[in-house]
Amino acid sequence: MTTNTGWLIRLRPAIAVGGLALISLGAAPPSGRAWVAGLCGVAFALACRLCRPWTPVHGLVAMLGCVAVVSWTHAHDQQSALSHLCGIAAGVLAMGLVATWCPTPRRLLIAGAAMLALGGGMLGVGLATTRIPEPKLIPIEWTGRLPILSLRLPGMDPAGLVNPNALAATGLLVAPLALALLFVRRRPDVSHRGVRLLGLLVGSLAVTVLVVTESRSAWGAAWLMLFVGLWRIGRWSATIRAAAIALAVVVSAGGIFATARRDPGLWEGLRPLSQPGRPARWDRWQGSIEARIDVWQPALFELSRAPWFGVGLNEFRHILRRPLDPTLGDMAHAHNMFLQTALDLGLPGLAVYLALLGYLLVRAREAADGADPTARCVAAGAGISLLAVHVFGLADAVPLGAKVGLLQWLASGLILAAWQIQRSGPHGGQ
Repeated sequence: MTTNTGWLIRLRPAIAVGGLALISLGAAPPSGRAWVAGLCGVAFALACRLCRPWTPVHGLVAMLGCVAVVSWTHAHDQQSALSHLCGIAAGVLAMGLVATWCPTPRRLLIAGAAMLALGGGMLGVGLATTRIPEPKLIPIEWTGRLPILSLRLPGMDPAGLVNPNALAATGLLVAPLALALLFVRRRPDVSHRGVRLLGLLVGSLAVTVLVVTESRSAWGAAWLMLFVGLWRIGRWSATIRAAAIALAVVVSAGGIFATARRDPGLWEGLRPLSQPGRPARWDRWQGSIEARIDVWQPALFELSRAPWFGVGLNEFRHILRRPLDPTLGDMAHAHNMFLQTALDLGLPGLAVYLALLGYLLVRAREAADGADPTARCVAAGAGISLLAVHVFGLADAVPLGAKVGLLQWLASGLILAAWQIQRSGPHGGQ
């Protein structure tokens, strides 16, 4: 199935361990940062080799690696940027490993279940380490008990807490694949009941996270992807699918109406954050359009000053904070995934990223229409996951290199593997 050399295939377990270890190297001291950046370059090269059968993926990965390393050198805070560089390198390496490890539907299903297990673990830890400052739907006595852990990882909040919007994005990446695996047909070589149970449990946890975090960007993306999923996943007839979509519309409308009655100000986006010293234009609820515009304007200005190479990986948060009030809280990104990518990598890097994303979504569509039912379900779920997180990224962002983004690259690897299985025909996936 693959044209990779035998030595690389035999070294895949070691490469996987090395990729996971690479994430933790983002906290390297100044004397070791150049060595870590070099290891990231090696990871990009290995990812290109692993993706070699899927032209033009390997070319796009190579270009992404080049612009990412160059962007790291442009960052003023190379410590923070190195964490994101390691995240990108580990992510594309994971994509290549998943794609080459799954030549059969059985392995594809195991890899999908493994991604769900990882996502479920991340959601569980996230629920224990997040804080909802002003919950609107969930009683405050519930959310007040959530933070019980503090994660001290590179690039995280100084208090070690997980941002609720990042947790909501994790739910978006996990929920579609969980829904897809509920419709996997029985296979004699895999416990389909176990896979479906895992999909049910992790999917329920993802939905709980989406409700608890109260991220309107995530709600909008989940609402749109719900209809895509109802139409694309499963063996239902068109009539049953249409009825399911109609039911989803009624339930969604009822939820919006009930929420608006309970808290009319929820949709106005004008609730103060009650933090002293915050400039007036920032004194709005996090999800308001006005606050987004206040971030987009300086982001576009900084991009106009450095269109080719960007401002540096993860550097915008520092640029934004320096000229403003020192009491202004950390704004981790530009609250738009595509604008943040352009700031990180420059316009050429954004073009490479969009080309890779477009290629993956096209391959997901082709695999979702293929003959093998397992590859069809996995490709549909992984493709919807990618689409959902980028719809979410229109008003928020999962920056390249963020730890949550590892799930995005794993979903990309599932798409490539599912497409290869469908392309190999009825006998290639045995």
